[in-house]
Amino acid sequence: MLKYDFMSDDSIAELRNQRRLLLVDIAGTRARIEACAALLERNKPRVIHTAQQVESLKITAEIELAGHSARESALSAIINSGSERRDLAAKRSLESSRLSSSKNRIVSKLKSISDDEKMRRRYLPMSVKDNKVLIEPIKWQSTER
Repeated sequence: MLKYDFMSDDSIAELRNQRRLLLVDIAGTRARIEACAALLERNKPRVIHTAQQVESLKITAEIELAGHSARESALSAIINSGSERRDLAAKRSLESSRLSSSKNRIVSKLKSISDDEKMRRRYLPMSVKDNKVLIEPIKWQSTER
């Protein structure tokens, strides 16, 4: 796949319009080739000069068709690459936002656990020793300073 720098939505839309117009050119060129082939097959031009002109037109149209087809392939590759990069950037942004949100929730939960542990130590002076709960007396603290 071809790699292109990030493209804006406007750039991608412009390339899509160019590709649509190119598809119209391709259809016209194919019609010209088919018309030349039909003329050569149906009429079997009596004059060699006329047959050569029609054959020349057909060859020119086939060359144009090859060029148009190559251009259409290149435009499609650019559009697809740009769209994929844009979509990946949007996904990355969304995932980055989710990650940041998750980190904030984790920090908040850790703070809550820490606060709960401090409160437990302060108001529940119990500990486990030899598989027994040891209840310690509450130490009253003066609120005056």
